[in-house]
Amino acid sequence: RFFITKHQRIGLGSHRLKQGDLVVILFGADMPFLLRNKGTHFTLLGCAYVHGIMYGELFP
Repeated sequence: RFFITKHQRIGLGSHRLKQGDLVVILFGADMPFLLRNKGTHFTLLGCAYVHGIMYGELFP
């Protein structure tokens, strides 16, 4: 599913993605992940492509 972050970055992710889900960068990972806040825990929706933050581009 195509999405745009609140910082105006475009991306592609899981078909289960909904407004309010989180794009996170985990330490040591080459790509961002999608999480859904479930109140007491988070559900991993999968990995995503986000233009400009892949493979360490955000934190050189």
